[in-house]
Amino acid sequence: MTTAATFNTAYGIITQAYENAGLIGSGQTPSSEQLASGLNRLNAMCNHWQTHGLKLFLLQDITITPSTLTNYYPMGPGQSGKNMTKPTRVISGYFQDSTGNIITLTPVSWNEWIMLQRKTASPGQPVNYFVDKQETYLGVYLWPIPDTVSATGTVHLVVQTQVQNFVNLTDTSTFPIEWVQALAWGLAEQLSVGQPEAVMAWCARKAEEYRTDLENWDVEDAATFFTVDTRGGMYGGNFL
Repeated sequence: MTTAATFNTAYGIITQAYENAGLIGSGQTPSSEQLASGLNRLNAMCNHWQTHGLKLFLLQDITITPSTLTNYYPMGPGQSGKNMTKPTRVISGYFQDSTGNIITLTPVSWNEWIMLQRKTASPGQPVNYFVDKQETYLGVYLWPIPDTVSATGTVHLVVQTQVQNFVNLTDTSTFPIEWVQALAWGLAEQLSVGQPEAVMAWCARKAEEYRTDLENWDVEDAATFFTVDTRGGMYGGNFL
C-alpha cells in the first residue's frame, strides 16, 4: 500500500499526473525524459499557484530588530534586514515595544510613501510601513524612522513565504498532503495538451475542481471583520 509520504513526493505526483492524462497506464513508470519534464512543469506550476489566493500554511510571523535612525530593512537571501528566502509579500505588521505593548503598523502604497513628508527626520515610534518589492528581495521602509526607544522593541511582519521547489524526485512537497490531488490534476492538465479533446477537457475540469475546493477551504477559522481605514486622517476629513 502506498504511504502518504511517498504519495506526496515529486515522483508520486508526477507519476499520477501522467496516469491521469492517459500518457501511461496504471502501474506503469514514466520514462526518465517524462520525469525530468514533469519535475520542471511541477515546479513552475507550484510557483504560479502561490499567486492564487492566500495560502495559510505559507504565513509566518518574522521579527526584525529596528536600528536607531535606520528606516530600511531588506528581507531575502543575505539581506541585512532578514536573511531568509525572499517572501512573496507582507500581509500585515505590528510593533512591540520593550514592555510588550503592541501597536498596529499601517501599510502605505507607493504613492502614499512618495508623498510622505520628512521620511528620515523627526525620529519616533514607527506607525507605517511600505513594502518595496524587488526581484530577489523585499525591502520594508518604516515611518517615522526609529528612535532610540523604538530600537529597544521589535517589528513583526506577517509574511507569505515561498513553497520550496522540488530538486529531487524523492523530495516531499511543501504543500500539505491535502493538496496532492490538486497538484497531480493540475500537472495532468498541462501534460494532456495534444491528447484527445475528451482527455484534455476531463483533466481541465478535475484540475479546476480540486484547486477551487482547496482555495475555498484555505481560510482562517476565525470570523472576518472589517475596520475603518485610518489613513484618511493623514489627508484631512471627508466631511463638510
